[in-house]
Amino acid sequence: IRFLIRDLTLAFKSRDPAGVIQVFQEVLAPIPYDDYVAATRKTFESLYKVDYGEFLYRAVLLSFLDLIGLTPKAEVHSSRGRSDLEFTTNEGQVWVMELKICRKDGEDESLAEAALNQIIAKGYGDRHKNPVLLGVAINDNERAITAWRVKGLSTPNAR
Repeated sequence: IRFLIRDLTLAFKSRDPAGVIQVFQEVLAPIPYDDYVAATRKTFESLYKVDYGEFLYRAVLLSFLDLIGLTPKAEVHSSRGRSDLEFTTNEGQVWVMELKICRKDGEDESLAEAALNQIIAKGYGDRHKNPVLLGVAINDNERAITAWRVKGLSTPNAR
């Protein structure tokens, strides 16, 4: 975990969203297929009527960010909705994230764009000064981030 913390810290300091996404990829990668299917799909869909994938990925990222001391917040409410995840880096930069789960081939790019547009349209970052807005598409079959869009950094908007 020491290397993940180092890599994430460097990505934040250099304002490198691709580096942030790479660390998040490494955090999500160990989710075992059997645990994922058994523990989430059946339980959350049938009992709680919750999008099982988004819940799981948000919980994993939230736990990781909390573990490294960034004090993340999930489901942050505003007057027009709620963001999936928000956290502040050690440098004081606020990141606002929206996750979208891809369940069909080829929808990754459009869902990443939709996630970023939702953050903007619903004003999730409006209460912060110069936040980084990050829309993320996670492919449910691969359990990996397959597309993302960012606004608020002087770097390319997508990968």
